Amino acid sequence: MSLQPVESLFKNKLFAWCLALLALAACTTNENREVKIPPMPDNPAAIQQASLLALTDAIEDEPRRSEYYYRRALLYQQAGRKELALQDLTQAIEYRGLDERYGRYYALRAQMHLEAGRVDSAFRDAERALKLEEGESPGFVALLGQLYAVRGEYKKANASLDAALRRTPGEPQLYYWKGHVAASTGDTSRAIAHLNKSIELRPQYKEAYNRLSEIYLKMGQVGQAKAKGLKAYRIDPAYTAVNLNLGRLYHVANQKDSAKLFLRNALQTSPELHGTRHQLAGLYFGSDEFSQALPHYEKLLAHRNRWPEVPYRLYVCYDKSGRGREGLNRYTEILQKDSTNLAALEVYDLLKKRDDQKKEWRTLDSLARRRKQLFDIQTIPLEINE
Repeated sequence: MSLQPVESLFKNKLFAWCLALLALAACTTNENREVKIPPMPDNPAAIQQASLLALTDAIEDEPRRSEYYYRRALLYQQAGRKELALQDLTQAIEYRGLDERYGRYYALRAQMHLEAGRVDSAFRDAERALKLEEGESPGFVALLGQLYAVRGEYKKANASLDAALRRTPGEPQLYYWKGHVAASTGDTSRAIAHLNKSIELRPQYKEAYNRLSEIYLKMGQVGQAKAKGLKAYRIDPAYTAVNLNLGRLYHVANQKDSAKLFLRNALQTSPELHGTRHQLAGLYFGSDEFSQALPHYEKLLAHRNRWPEVPYRLYVCYDKSGRGREGLNRYTEILQKDSTNLAALEVYDLLKKRDDQKKEWRTLDSLARRRKQLFDIQTIPLEINE
């Protein structure tokens, strides 16, 4: 589930550019060089790249300055380069000063762990952040509320979220998580109210629209579910969660072509979603689109224990798409490299039996045609010479 940043330092391009200039100025002394301010780029991507370069230069000059790593981590997070962001946060924590406020380092790392589904790691970092900051920041209290919500500790989640709302009553993310908790505890009307409030405060809140779509779908209100889901999709077509939701929604509505489209979109951004891949492969298989289903079943073969039907369906896809010989050659090569691959062996056996069967039929057909030819020759009437 996507979260908003704990600290949003880059709300506009001027602020981001100033950050880059500060980084340049910080690593320059009056004695040895002069700071030259470059022109501000005129598009967000250029601003982000320039800021990254400036911070990287600053880190090269002062490699133990934790603040630079933290700021660069924020930029990496914004750019979706999460592993690099985590590396920088770890460095920031390692190089922190004794008198430095570094609870925010743990808070940002906690948020990133939560986004990646590492809830226990996120919880540990969030607790460190709260301890270091002595609970002064409502953002940290809100983060802890989100973690409690994800862990299913809804009473604690509500307590933390309410405490944060008393300090920052206009924060849309807090209403979103209040809605999430209400939906998870079966209070549908309150969930809808909280989510609508979050959208009122942040009109482009894709997560809130998508959560509303899920709630309406569960209530059987497919039209409302579709409208909210498509709103989230228009805000961000690459948003994995809404593509998954719309894929399920259109599948339920028996609009299979649309379901395939959204499930494909989800897999483009998150190819590790094996359950989604299995669902998409099943849709293709069920509509006799065997060539489309085949590559998905290939990727699912490693998960045969979870879906025992995959080897057979893979064999059918090869056979029905007229690629049986290609499949047999492929799995022969795989088994030559690893004869212990039981999933591959199962597909190979099915393809080999089918190939042998076709050979036998071809032999029988050839014999039948030969027999017919001989019979035709023997039954040609003799010419009578008068």
